[in-house]
Amino acid sequence: MKKSTLTIIAFISFLSLYAQNMKPGSYGQTDQFAADLFRQMRVKDSRNVQLGSIKGSPYFEEEFEKGIVYYNEEPQEKVVFLRYNAFADEIEMTPHQYQYKTDQAVVKSTDLSCTIGDDKYVYLPFVDKSSGIVKMGYMIELYKGKNYTVYFNKSKVYMEATQARTGLERSFPARFVDDITYYYNTNGDTPVELKLYKSKLREIFNDKDRFNNFIKRNSRTKDNTSQWLVDLFMFMEQ
Repeated sequence: MKKSTLTIIAFISFLSLYAQNMKPGSYGQTDQFAADLFRQMRVKDSRNVQLGSIKGSPYFEEEFEKGIVYYNEEPQEKVVFLRYNAFADEIEMTPHQYQYKTDQAVVKSTDLSCTIGDDKYVYLPFVDKSSGIVKMGYMIELYKGKNYTVYFNKSKVYMEATQARTGLERSFPARFVDDITYYYNTNGDTPVELKLYKSKLREIFNDKDRFNNFIKRNSRTKDNTSQWLVDLFMFMEQ
């Protein structure tokens, strides 16, 4: 069994014992618990990619921001600074804000979530849009309603360098390419891709007239898509 797997099992076992012996919100042993919690942070995954030779960044935001780690929605009081590595699908962690590198990342578990700035990151299974296979990964939770939850998945895809074969073609350096996808689920099912075509969105809801009314009054642009989707699902659940 791999070392990282053993670490995760030990981490979850520790938290389970803790939860059984303390009431929710009870932090009589906060300092010791926080110390134990963050000792269980695992060394982040490494990739055989030399970042210095690649155009772009594996991060959407390179600076660490003050964040909060939650265990089963209970915030942990330890002060940490976090950033999302969109290439490795890791939430990197450091106790010091103004540094560039860290070798620590939050343990990947569905029991753990994080807030970085205004974004809430959750780790969960979802249906991959390309393969149709269920995989695990981080998503930003945009909206959580009575029946629907909407997620925003942003990642960085590594593209190898290509050389032009003729004078009419272009060469491209090795680079990171943004990959942005929205997902949703119904009544807690596994999230699937949320296609942004009006016809596809209309199929989600039973009340077609109400949907058409929203579409007529609210236009979607590339810049307002996230908020537009939040407004749409909120309106449809009223």
